[in-house]
Amino acid sequence: MAQDKFDFSQLGKMTAKQEKLPINPIEIFEKLPSLPGTHNDLWRGQTDALKGWDAHRKSPDVLIALNTGAGKTLVGSLIAQSLHNEGVENVVYVCATIDLVKQTSLAAKGIGIQHTTRIEGGFDNDLFETGKAFCITTYQALFSGITTFRGTRSPGAIIFDDAHVAEGMIRDQFSLRISPSDNNELLQSIARVFDPHFLKIDRQGLFQQALGSGSQSAILASPGAVRENSAALAALFANPKVAEQLQFKFPLNHLRDHLKSCAVIFANGECEITPPFLPVSTLPFFGPTVRRVYLSATLQYKTDFVRAFGREPSHVIEPKNDAGNGERLILLANTLGNSGADLIAKTFSASNKILIAVPNYLVADKWKTTAIPPKREDFTNELNKFRGAATGAFVLVSRVDGIDLPHDTCRLMMIDGLPAGGSLLERYLWLYLNMKNLFASRMANRLAQLFGRINRGRNDYGVFFVEGRDVSIWISNDRNVALLPDLLRQQILLGRFVQEKMNIKTIGDVRQVVDLILKRDEGWLAAYGDNIEKGQISAESTTKADQIEGGLLTAAKAEADYIRHSWQSEIVEARMVLEASIEATTRADTRLGGWHNVWLGGCYEAEGDIESAMNSYRRARAQLGVNFVVPEARQVRDGTPLEPLNPFASNVDAIAGLSSDEGFNKEFRKLKASLQNLDGGSTNQMEEATRALGAFLGFTASRPDNDDDVGPDVLWLDGVNKLSLPFELKTDKNHPAQYNKKEIGQAHNSYEWTQKTFGDHKCLGLLIVGPKGICTDEATPNEQMFLAVPTRFVEVRERVFGIIQDVRRGLPLNRRNRIIEKCHADEWRLDKLFEFLKDEALVKLKKTVD
Repeated sequence: MAQDKFDFSQLGKMTAKQEKLPINPIEIFEKLPSLPGTHNDLWRGQTDALKGWDAHRKSPDVLIALNTGAGKTLVGSLIAQSLHNEGVENVVYVCATIDLVKQTSLAAKGIGIQHTTRIEGGFDNDLFETGKAFCITTYQALFSGITTFRGTRSPGAIIFDDAHVAEGMIRDQFSLRISPSDNNELLQSIARVFDPHFLKIDRQGLFQQALGSGSQSAILASPGAVRENSAALAALFANPKVAEQLQFKFPLNHLRDHLKSCAVIFANGECEITPPFLPVSTLPFFGPTVRRVYLSATLQYKTDFVRAFGREPSHVIEPKNDAGNGERLILLANTLGNSGADLIAKTFSASNKILIAVPNYLVADKWKTTAIPPKREDFTNELNKFRGAATGAFVLVSRVDGIDLPHDTCRLMMIDGLPAGGSLLERYLWLYLNMKNLFASRMANRLAQLFGRINRGRNDYGVFFVEGRDVSIWISNDRNVALLPDLLRQQILLGRFVQEKMNIKTIGDVRQVVDLILKRDEGWLAAYGDNIEKGQISAESTTKADQIEGGLLTAAKAEADYIRHSWQSEIVEARMVLEASIEATTRADTRLGGWHNVWLGGCYEAEGDIESAMNSYRRARAQLGVNFVVPEARQVRDGTPLEPLNPFASNVDAIAGLSSDEGFNKEFRKLKASLQNLDGGSTNQMEEATRALGAFLGFTASRPDNDDDVGPDVLWLDGVNKLSLPFELKTDKNHPAQYNKKEIGQAHNSYEWTQKTFGDHKCLGLLIVGPKGICTDEATPNEQMFLAVPTRFVEVRERVFGIIQDVRRGLPLNRRNRIIEKCHADEWRLDKLFEFLKDEALVKLKKTVD
């Protein structure tokens, strides 16, 4: 009998030998194989970051902020490996682009870390799927509406690289963009859905302009109109020819059941459907059991982080290090005349290399005689050619991160224009609603990243030219500069100093300065070392930036809570979030308060409370100056149109004329809350209360200094009679007050700004609001400046309250006539209010006032 080939009795016993894997990330680094080109040691900042994370590794949301060029990729790779070694399932490392996935993968391979990549719809090996390694992929792949990272592949931990630029990439996955070039039939169908809405609110002309190609007009459909037409929109996108298009297929999975909670914007001949705030908190991998690590460049403020990820980090690690702190000279190219920037680009592309960064292809066209941006499919190859070339220029379009040209690969850079986002919503808020404060920290972040494209390490150096009116104005504004990282802020101030003191006015001057810097001139190196830490922004600018950003951070958290409830059809809860935060948001930024009022009005409409919705839209219009608000129906009696109400009377009628006592009491309480700080509060609170009073009185009321960092604290405009009245608030002074030279100088600037900006309005004078006192001897007020004591504003407010209560007590049939009688009276004209509010002329306050 033949012997069996397999004799299991001889197999013996398996020995379960399993080496315990290290989970401390620094220990993991120390045990990596010695491969060619690997790091010998971790940098100090990397070590501190890894120690800090390891101490808080169980925290759900850890933010690690390191300078650009300080080695975040190595930190992220070690953390990913540490989590995998710990036994966390499905660790995912996300990058901004496919190129960065490849770079991160190459770096991980270079130090011997096994991993999987997923790009272009496929895994490159089975290590991730079999639980043997983490996966490196893109934001697009993770946040896709049909992401592969779900079910058995649901992440147990995520490392978000480049978290500081994540918001735009995430929003792309929640946006439907319809353009005439590839979906004109769909665009026209959507336009037909909303045409009756814009006709009803008498904005059909603006709507048609926004639909025109090349138009600079933009218009937002009201939240109520979007909710009313959400089923019609869903039907259009249910068409298989539409739904299967790649540009719609993935976002539709996010939006299909939530169109009623979206914003619909028409602009530049296109339409965009996107949430007003990102609902990332509703995604499974933002649940409580998933650990998230965010790798970011240094952030001065966390506002944009909250807007991107819907939460504040539970722990922040910001190691002190100087890696990435390269040397920069930053010059304004517009001081060389209209053709100065073009000459700089042509000159240095012939003798050196220069990177030209632009926000869009329209601006890129301006540089076509120097360089043309590469096609998307040729981008990487063309960039690598530029890296290896000795001379030339490369145009970078709408990219602020992920492109590294350190050391001799490029020493010169031209920044032409503010790096704007690509979404229609951002353009609408930034360009059309002029929400500068909302985007100030975002612009600061983007600019910081741009300045890091050719300046990557402590021993790197370069010269930067700033071109374009918008970006030149932005970095010339100290409150904006206060939002930048400390070193970049100091370098901008040093550039101002160098340009002024050395009188750099011609292309020859620029060439000489650049040659000295690139040749490492000892005089320049000494001047840089002596002066770089001496440039400081005024404490006032820094304090103001801190105050505004603090308020915007609170508002961002309210937005995240609002959209989480709205996305889950919890309208009452969503409304309550905005009701609780709207006053604080408005104090921080008037226009952002207006934007929140738009969505608060949408909540009221969804609940069927049309009167409250109209009042929210009315407040939004006063704060934003935008004409999307549904107007009141033309009122008639016995077939005869009634006498129209002036703006003040309309505001009184919007409260006193409400049908229910409950609605009246609610709206009256809101008005009282908005004006209560006239009794006393911080200067910021008093400014907003003064603005709110002017808006209720029917004037166009704003806070130019807070919203635009220029002009008076508060401004009331009467557009009918062409009158203006600026205010400077000094309500934080004790009685008797002293008004000094600096404060009176500010008043002069505000008065002149008002006259220049609103030249077709007669400026009645300027009111300094504060306690009685004196002007110091050095102060030189003009005859148009007057003191206004705060109690006068309280008197005006109480008279307004009295009118509302008096009208409300009367018979409903008589209310309208009573409102006209009281609110159309001359005493409520701006010139009459000016006479009532003003006290003594400041020129008379050179002596003590009792």
